[in-house]
Amino acid sequence: AHIDAEAAELIRGGLSPEAARRAALVAFGGIERYKEEGRDARGIRALEDLAGDLRHAARVLRRNPGFTLAAVATFAIGIGASTAIFSVVHGVLLAPLPYREPDRLVALWERNLTTGRDNIVSVDEFQDWRRELHAFDGMAALIPAPVTVTRGGRVERVAGVQVTPGYFGMLGVAPALGREFAPAEEANGGDPVVILSDGYWRRRLGGDSGIVGRSLVVDGRPLTVIGVMPAGFEPPRYGWIDEQDLWLPFGVTAENRGWGHVLHVIARLRPGVSLAGANEELDRVGRALAAQRPEYRDRVPVANDLGREMTGEIRQPLLLLLGGVLLLPLMAVTNVSNLTLGLVRRRDQELAVRRALGASASRIARQLLTQSGLLGALGCAAGLGVALIGVRLLLRLMPPGVPHTEA
Repeated sequence: AHIDAEAAELIRGGLSPEAARRAALVAFGGIERYKEEGRDARGIRALEDLAGDLRHAARVLRRNPGFTLAAVATFAIGIGASTAIFSVVHGVLLAPLPYREPDRLVALWERNLTTGRDNIVSVDEFQDWRRELHAFDGMAALIPAPVTVTRGGRVERVAGVQVTPGYFGMLGVAPALGREFAPAEEANGGDPVVILSDGYWRRRLGGDSGIVGRSLVVDGRPLTVIGVMPAGFEPPRYGWIDEQDLWLPFGVTAENRGWGHVLHVIARLRPGVSLAGANEELDRVGRALAAQRPEYRDRVPVANDLGREMTGEIRQPLLLLLGGVLLLPLMAVTNVSNLTLGLVRRRDQELAVRRALGASASRIARQLLTQSGLLGALGCAAGLGVALIGVRLLLRLMPPGVPHTEA
């Protein structure tokens, strides 16, 4: 519009339209300079430059497929492997257990003071601890109880566990259907009732929502189903406790008093009581009981973090593997940096010509950085795919009983 107005003024002064147009252009100056200023005023100049740099970076990577594939593959292996290992370590060792206030849950053992070894617990010990200890809000005993379930003429061996009433409430997990064991169901060695896992309920009973109140023949006797645990519930698995498809109430009898050391014990610390404080009380009570009963001599109860018990022997190998794999991203960055330097050296002549045509050093550096960023983004995307495959492979290689490996 400015040029047209100037040309019209010159025409009125006697110049021809062609001469007036040429003179207006000369007087106005470089049009591109004002275009650049207009773009700057719109505030999108940086985005336009970035888009141009990305297009240029894509052309460079497309013209050098060998370099691009090698760099992306290096990033993919380094990022994917380290991400997969960290994901598994985080899920197994660092993520909290899926229970209410899991940091307050502990596993109780009987420690032999002579050998220093921890052992499972006798029925009498469990009763004495439950009566004498005050550092815990709740305490539950567990014992593996594989059973035979008969249904529709079909006999199946099922992984069961006997637990004392209050076990699920202590974990902070309520049945999705029905209820937990009542304290009265502990009497007489346990009433004829059963609680099912969600997996067993769906797999063998078709997810029948009316299952509560019906009978299930277990070891030749009918048991009433009183509850079904929610989907995703991961019961504690450590020591002898492994797969758990159903739970039966455990009650003290003259017979199981003579079984010896057979019980795993889980307890919940009272609010404000630390693990060290609980162990002090355990030591004190254990020594007092040993003074009263000869069979407890040289034995004291100890409490260990339940999460550490559940990870067991897998903890140290996973930590060592994590420490080693953290070097992979550094190695990947180093290797890709060397590849990039080699590519830049091969482009020396091109870059020299661009400098001669007026490109500034900052402009060239920005394009090289954009190229590296695009390469990194491609490597990260490929690394994500490698990580997904790696996590699934690692979960398959995990031993049974490791928490957070069911997905």
